[in-house]
Amino acid sequence: MKVSRATQVFFPVVIATLEFLQENPQCHPDAIEFQDCLPTITFMKMVSKWYDLHNIGAVKPRGQSKEPFYLIDDDRLSWLEVDFVTYIEEIQLSGGKTKKKMTKETCEATIMTTRSTVALIQHLLGNK
Repeated sequence: MKVSRATQVFFPVVIATLEFLQENPQCHPDAIEFQDCLPTITFMKMVSKWYDLHNIGAVKPRGQSKEPFYLIDDDRLSWLEVDFVTYIEEIQLSGGKTKKKMTKETCEATIMTTRSTVALIQHLLGNK
């Protein structure tokens, strides 16, 4: 699968559509099926933000989350290192033996990538 196609799943319009269906079960006969999708919506928002923070391909800002990092104490780095990692760890702990969690390897790789990204950015900005 192409990366561009995979990332479309996390587009704001897709997330907003799920939120609308979840909050308005009367809007369509099948919308009732989305009443319990809040954890999925939360996951999609977290992954979307995580991807945006890792997908900074140009110095030209295209929105707050896609703006390059300039400061070691950028709030986005704290979000990555604390909020996102804690969220992923909580998913793993609450998933039990069900399929409602990542594989051990995917979880470890995601956390390692996140922590490495934060450490690298802080190192590079500290050595300007």
